Amino acid sequence: MKDYAFLKTDSGQMVCGFGPFTGQAVPPESGLAFYRNDFDLSDPLPWKIPCEWGMSPNLGAVRASLNGAKPPSIRWQTPDQAAFAGVYGDIMREIDSGDMTKSVPVFTERGELESGSIDALIPHLDHLPASLFSYGWREGGNGLIGATPELLVSVHGRHLETMALAGTTSVEQAEAFEADPKEIAEHEFVAEYLVNKLQPLGVVRRERRQLLRLGKIAHFLSSIHVDLLTEPDLNSLIGLMHPTPALGALPRTPSVLNKLRGYRRQLGAPRQFGAPFGAWVNGSFHAVVAIRHVSWADTQVYLPVGCGVIAASVLEKEWRELALKRSAVKGLLGL
Repeated sequence: MKDYAFLKTDSGQMVCGFGPFTGQAVPPESGLAFYRNDFDLSDPLPWKIPCEWGMSPNLGAVRASLNGAKPPSIRWQTPDQAAFAGVYGDIMREIDSGDMTKSVPVFTERGELESGSIDALIPHLDHLPASLFSYGWREGGNGLIGATPELLVSVHGRHLETMALAGTTSVEQAEAFEADPKEIAEHEFVAEYLVNKLQPLGVVRRERRQLLRLGKIAHFLSSIHVDLLTEPDLNSLIGLMHPTPALGALPRTPSVLNKLRGYRRQLGAPRQFGAPFGAWVNGSFHAVVAIRHVSWADTQVYLPVGCGVIAASVLEKEWRELALKRSAVKGLLGL
């Protein structure tokens, strides 16, 4: 089976590339490069150039490369609430002390691939809501596939678009959610941070907060646009934008971010979860936040999800949110 990478861009087109991939420190002057890194942005060569690529309305080219792969059978482990509760308690103590206002612990459901292939789930990605960005990659025995609602950044010339996507509920609870002070506060933390962070780059315009419904779940969404003063250096822009408070922590100081990384390690979060994943195509750049996916390393399977913890959070409610998100991912992928 070929190595591959794919991403649905903001135009609705699917960018697909096949390996072997060549890594380099900056994007090429023309053609296509995928941006693939881990959460800590530790890869010095994150721009992955495929040996062949194309654009189409769907994932037909990737599906054709699967060579009749069979759907997976996965034996999932029982989620360990006690492990999450321990990290949650650590975060709440930091918040109570005044050293932190928000952090996003990542809990991972784990499984063992007993038969079949995770790649065989890719056809499900051609039948998802337009507001989801399908994405994925495979390299040897490792990879991930998913569909994220969260745009990190899109740049066309001197126009930049991003979004604040924070606050989660089930669609059945959407009416109460829209008036929930905790959920509104969590969203506004993210939106206000992004607006302030982007103001030095140009003229910023934030759209009104709205409810984004995605199957079983719903989120608060605020779109943000920037008329840029100059065309940005993409590596610097990614470093500026990542991690947003939707997947990161506030305040965004080195000590608070180091604590966030510690929480991720403590709960065994996969390094790719929440990382930027993007495609540079002939001068335009589109990058998403790598959430709502299943990843694998040989026969080990991972389904990570995060939740925003602030002063008003309640442990049982956050645990239910994590379960809701895992269920939504399984539904998207037909698991």
